[in-house]
Amino acid sequence: MINSTRRLNRILKNAAITGSVVIGGMCLSVSPIVGAEPSSEAELYFELNATDRDVGLHGFFDAASWEAIRISRSDGDFDAITVQSNSGSSDFGLTELFFESNEPPIDNRSFADLLKIFPAGPYEIEIETNADEKLRIATELTSNLPCPPFMVLPTNVDGDDLVIKWRLQPGVYDPDTDVCSQDRPLTVKSVLVVVELSDSKTGKSRSATAELAPGATSFRVPSEFLADIGSANINAKAELQVIEETGNRTSIEKGIEL
Repeated sequence: MINSTRRLNRILKNAAITGSVVIGGMCLSVSPIVGAEPSSEAELYFELNATDRDVGLHGFFDAASWEAIRISRSDGDFDAITVQSNSGSSDFGLTELFFESNEPPIDNRSFADLLKIFPAGPYEIEIETNADEKLRIATELTSNLPCPPFMVLPTNVDGDDLVIKWRLQPGVYDPDTDVCSQDRPLTVKSVLVVVELSDSKTGKSRSATAELAPGATSFRVPSEFLADIGSANINAKAELQVIEETGNRTSIEKGIEL
């Protein structure tokens, strides 16, 4: 499963963070941070890989130097997630953090089971900064997953360029029953396309990522991306990720024949 270029860059830059993360897991729609700097961000979303049939909770936080984040039910029933920075120094604070929960197969942990443990409703995110400020975000937990898109087997090479084509499937998806309810409205915010090439012999890899408008139906991979790539040892795949307006996303993956 691959995230957007922005998120991937942040993960790589912040790969080593001292702290503890306790994950309870579910889909949350997060509004902008109240009282924080304009550049601050907070994202929590439920991600489904329809190809591998697994699910997980993903989150990203970016705020002025903070030392603790807590996500809890607004009624105080439980803390879903708690992150604490190094308490050895009051001057040590975090600015960015990305996490992913475990992603067991749906056959082992159904979506319905997650909904029983973490029912939809109001949640609160509380951020404690190094300046002893507390920032609070009221948010709603949602459970709408986009229906998996249809992707044409990506073998269409137009000249020297590789073209990935797809068709979106409107509606809300239930991964437990594999049913797409097209009578339930869902707004798609964007489509994320990722193409990966890896050399099984040398271990080297490269990727091309584009986040497109919901009306897009194809993505052309420039010839420069494919330059100097042989086919003997290359494993290639494309991922298509449909992102709905609250951040929840559903993806599919397919191999590419070069």
